[in-house]
Amino acid sequence: MYHQTLKKYFGFDSLRTGQEEVITRVLDGHSAAAIFPTGSGKSLCYQLPAIELPHLTLVISPLLALMKDQLDFLASKGIPAASIDSSQTWQQTQQVMQQVRSGEIKVLMISVERLKTSVLDTSLVKYRSHYLLSMRHTVSLNGVITFDQITLSFPITNSL
Repeated sequence: MYHQTLKKYFGFDSLRTGQEEVITRVLDGHSAAAIFPTGSGKSLCYQLPAIELPHLTLVISPLLALMKDQLDFLASKGIPAASIDSSQTWQQTQQVMQQVRSGEIKVLMISVERLKTSVLDTSLVKYRSHYLLSMRHTVSLNGVITFDQITLSFPITNSL
């Protein structure tokens, strides 16, 4: 199961409240939504499945600084990851896409603006094991309910 991976890569013996349900659903090929406060381990909900699942994990994030922090963390754990964002040249993006096609990358982080462009190869769908939308926005309902971050994760099939 994933407990050995959790210990090997992240140094944890157990998961926090809510993480196990999300991770298990994703590993079982089901959709999951994680709405946790800042610092409560939402990233692990895609990082652990990314290691366990056989294909690419695609992460869409609106914040370049957050993407850089995540990439640095993944690199420190020996998890092959890359990004496609507005700071890159066309050549750099093509190099990343080649690494994706060759299976060198486990986690691909994409900025929202790049997701909307033709820079992404439509065949990318066949490489994905799951898809993650990470939004770091405050959501407020009449000033009463506020969520700092929302993470949604769901499997992708080739039918898209």
